Parts: sequence; structure tokens; C-alpha cells
Amino acid sequence: MIGKSFMTEVSRRRWAIVCVALILGFSGAGLRAQTNEPVTLNFQEAELGAVIEAIGRITGRSFVVDPRVKGRVTVISPGPLRPAEVYQIFLSVLEVNGFSAVEEGAVTKIVPDVNARQSGTPVRIGTQQPAEDGLVTQVIPLTYIPAAQLVPVLRPLVPQNGLVAAYADTNTLLISDQAANVGRLVEIVRALDRPTHNQQQVIALTQASATEVVRALKALAGEGAASQVVADERTNSVILSGDRATRARLQQLVQQLDGPRSAGGNTYVATLRYARAEQVAPIIASILGGAVAGKAADGTPAPAPGNSDRARVQAYAATNAVVITAAPDQIATGRSVIEQLDIRRPQVMVEALIVEVSADRSKEVGVQWAVSGISDGSGPAGLINFANSGLSLGTLATSLLGSRDDTGTTTGGSTDGISVGEGGTLAIGKVNGSGTDWAVLLRALLSDTDTNILSTPTLLTLDNEEAEIVVAQTVPFLTGQFTNTGASDSALNPFQTIDRQDVGLTLKIKPQINEDGTVLLKVEQEVASVEQASKARIGAVDVVTNKRAIKTNVLVDNGATIVLGGLIDDQLSEGQSRVPGLSSIPVLGALFRFDNSRVVKRNLMVFLRPTVLLMAEDNQLATHGKYEAIRQQQLRAREPVLPSRSLLPEVAPGEEMAPIEEGGGVRR
Repeated sequence: MIGKSFMTEVSRRRWAIVCVALILGFSGAGLRAQTNEPVTLNFQEAELGAVIEAIGRITGRSFVVDPRVKGRVTVISPGPLRPAEVYQIFLSVLEVNGFSAVEEGAVTKIVPDVNARQSGTPVRIGTQQPAEDGLVTQVIPLTYIPAAQLVPVLRPLVPQNGLVAAYADTNTLLISDQAANVGRLVEIVRALDRPTHNQQQVIALTQASATEVVRALKALAGEGAASQVVADERTNSVILSGDRATRARLQQLVQQLDGPRSAGGNTYVATLRYARAEQVAPIIASILGGAVAGKAADGTPAPAPGNSDRARVQAYAATNAVVITAAPDQIATGRSVIEQLDIRRPQVMVEALIVEVSADRSKEVGVQWAVSGISDGSGPAGLINFANSGLSLGTLATSLLGSRDDTGTTTGGSTDGISVGEGGTLAIGKVNGSGTDWAVLLRALLSDTDTNILSTPTLLTLDNEEAEIVVAQTVPFLTGQFTNTGASDSALNPFQTIDRQDVGLTLKIKPQINEDGTVLLKVEQEVASVEQASKARIGAVDVVTNKRAIKTNVLVDNGATIVLGGLIDDQLSEGQSRVPGLSSIPVLGALFRFDNSRVVKRNLMVFLRPTVLLMAEDNQLATHGKYEAIRQQQLRAREPVLPSRSLLPEVAPGEEMAPIEEGGGVRR
């Protein structure tokens, strides 16, 4: 026996005193180990190396100690122990301190736990208890239970440095730990790896749908039921898994549910809420391999219900419903597809802004001359006429002079039907056929036109649906005419053909909402207007219109504003008609030429902003905002005629309005 005072001396002088203690205290211990005589242990704060040496003398084992194995231990036994029991206590001491004993033949290695499994631990296969002491590895093949299911059960029973793993291919469990703990885990595995009474049973249905039957069985069983019920839609079968009694009870329920249907039991009517039946019916028929609207896919009459497995799908527009006549499993498939298609589709509100600012400045000034000779027409005559000056002096003179007889006398003329044109026109002269006729035509025009157009059309449509808004005037265009001039039959009435077209704003859009929230817009926009300038000024034969059109596809974020296109136009045109030589005379040369100039500036921009409206609340907010905006404009327009103060009596704070009784009276 080793005393307490002796161990205190060990702590002071380690190896010298330990050697003496081993000689004095354990010289007989080795002899007792050989004769299997019991020993009493009493270590207090002893060096682990000294304890290992003492255990080697007691058990007769040879130890190889890793240099990292260090520490102090305390072991106290209440009575004598046999060498085998001493060794088990020694293994427990090593485990507590993070070390393991690995046996390799006649030598036992003492190493840290982190390196123990790489030090050649003994490997045992099966469920037999390990015969060795120390760290061992046990490979346990399982028969009834999957190895992966046992890992989470055994893992809490193994220390941090232990190992519990499953190999699914051979359904094998691997455990590596101290032999005592491995033996305990082997007993647990034996108890768990036993055959069960759960088996599988397949029931083929002839009338009902397997999916519907399984749904009903699960609703009856509830959560946590001991049995499992699965539907096989391909074979329209129900698979039962559980003990014999449970399977028998479920089988009876399945047979009752798989009874004959009443008349019309193979027909299902789905009333749609959002989608259109005419669009959904062809999709369902294509999936089920049936026919639409009472016709088979090849055009032959569809088979009667119950006589064929072929499905029939028909759309009933009056109630927006889809009628399916098919087998139970096909009806279940059709219902599932309809539920996924009949969903509320989002809407897109597109706000457009068209801004156009233009300015048109033009100026014309010029002089025309005409001189006639002798009255009989044999004398000289002269005319200075400019084609771009509007009214021609020659036309005016001809209208005034009319025609002359053989003596040169003027028979009279008229100015009816002459278009003088815009601007100021001054004619001076003497035209009487006396032989000294002359005329001067002075024309001056200054035109200034400013245009500022702001259009804000708004359009609301469903996702992937085209919408169009038109705000325009119907303008007549002359396309043809007929006169009776030169006709032999004067009874024919002249007539004109007119084509009326819309001139104004046209906006056509088709939005597509993407998964990331962006909106793909297909846009066609046109802005047209009637040219305010006269036909005579620009040389047109009919009404002149201006047209701005954009056709494009753009990708826009929800609520973002994007510019579709624009135009910045700046035009300058100048012209001059003159008489060579005379027009070059200083000062007086202005009387022999015609000058015109025009400056046109135009700025045009088109903007779009799409807003996705997912819910009904979004639609209400957008509608309320637009309504309030137009209402405020109406109120501002009526402000001059509105009273300065409210005509209704004001309600004092805290006072309630008196309720109105039937008949119009107010109850006090």
C-alpha cells in the first residue's frame, strides 16, 4: 500500500522518490501480479508517467508512451483489486485525461485520443462483445434496420473523439471507441436490429381515383399515424405500409371507397374565376389526350362516357366553365392543371407623356411689274413675275382686263375666284387698254407660329394582353371627284369621294411581366395633327397632317420612367428670286427681286412609366389617385363660380351630427 505522505514526497522530488516508492511499495506488486494477488491503489496528484510504470509492473504489460502523454492523476481504491480490474481503472484514467491505450501484439501504445484511431486499433466484425481492452473498432452489419437511421440514435452515447458512421451500400454500422463503451453500443444495436411486422400491400383501384382515396385516408388517420399510405397515379393504385391489423382496416376502407359511381360520376365541371374557358379547354384536352367541344382529336364524334378511356373537354362560355368527362385519374390531373392556370393575373398601368414644343417663323417680301404697249397690241410689253410669290401679277392683270375685241376695246373683267393669299398684297397701276397700261404688285408676309403640346394618356391592361387607346378627330380627305365639264349629258351631277381618317393620339401596348419584376413592353404610339398653315402657302392640294410614330420593344423596371424616343429638329430655309442686273442696283434693286425665309424649330419627347398592379388594393389606389387628380382640375376650373365659403354648417369639435330620420326629418 502506498501512503499519503509517500505521494507528497513524490510531488516534491519526482523521479528519485518515485523510483524509491516503486522499489519499496511495488517490489512485491509485480510478484502479486504474477500470482494474481489483489493490490490496493492510492495515487494522489501523481505523475501520469509514474502511474503508467506502476500499472505495467502490476499487470505485466509493456507500454510505449507518446511524448505528449503528460499530466497528474488521482486514483483511490477502497479495497484490493485484481490486476485485470486495475487495468480497467487505468483505461478509465486515460480516457478521462484524453488518452487511449492501443494494443499492437505484445505492446500497448499510450497516445492522445486524436491520434488513437490512426494507430492501428483492433477491428472486430459482428455483434460479439470485444475481447480486447482499450480503443477498438467494431463493424456491425445490419439486417432489418437501415444503418443511417441508427447513427442519430447512437451518436449522443459516444464521446467527442469517438466515431459512429453508416455505410449505406452494405447497410453497415461502424463504431470506434473504448472497448467498454463499444460493448454497450453493440447491445443496443442488437436490441434495435430486429424484424418488424410492417409490410407493404398494393391495392389496384377500378372506379375511384387513387389520389382522392389517399387524401381521404390521410384525413381519417391524421398526423403521426403508424401506417403509411401512398398513391401511385400511373397505375391508379394505393400502397399501404404498416402492421397486419392496420393494413386490414385500411384495405376495408379502400374497398368501400372504390365502389361504383353514380350516373355522371365521371364528369367534372370546373367554374373558372379568372381565366377564360375557351382558352383553358384546349390546354386541358391536350394534356389528357382528349377532344375539345364534343369532337375527338381526329374530328370524329367523341365516345360516350364510360365506353372509352378517352377524355372529352368542353368550354361553356355562359358560366365560364370547363366540363371534363374522363377517368378518375384524368379528372384529378385536369383539376390540378386548372387550379394552377386559374389564378389572378396581374395588371399593368402604363402612363405616357408626349411633349412637343415647336416654333415656325417665316418672312416673304417682293415686287412684281407689268407694262403694256400700244392699244392695238402691236407695241412692246413687259412682265416681271416670280413663281414663289403667291399671287401672280399676270393672273391678276388677265382677270382685270378680261378680253379685248378686234378694236382693242376691253370687254370687262372680274376678280372672282382669285386667291390673293396670306399677308399684305398691294396692287397699283393703270389698266384701260390705252396703250400705256402698267401695274405694280407688292407682297409682304410675316408669319409667327408657336406650338406647345402636352399629352398624358394612361392605359390599363392585363399581363400579356394588348390594349389600345385612341383620342382623335375624324378628318375628311378628298380621294376623288367627278365633274360634267365636257360631258354630252349635262344631267350628270358632279360629286366627290371622301375618306375619313382619325387624326390624333393612338397608343397601343402589350406588356409582359417577367419573373424579376421587370416589364417587357411592346409599344406602338402615333401622334398626328392637322397642319394649321393654309394649303396655298405650302402648295398642298388637300388637308395636311403632321405625324409622329414610334414602334419599339423596351424593358422597364416596375415604376421606372423610360424615354421611348425624341426629335430635336432645327430647319432654316432662305430663297430669292430676282431680275439679273436690275436687282443689283443699290436701293432700287429691291424693287426687282422677291425674298423669302423660314425658320422651323421642333422638340419632341415621348416618355413611358409602367406600374404593375398585383392585388385589388393596388387597382383601387391607382384609380383613386387618377380620380382625385381629375376632380381637382374640375374644382380649379369652377373656382370663379364657387362660393367663397362652405354652404354647409360647420360641426364643432366633439359634436356629433344628428341622424336623419325616415321622411327627411332630423331627430333632436
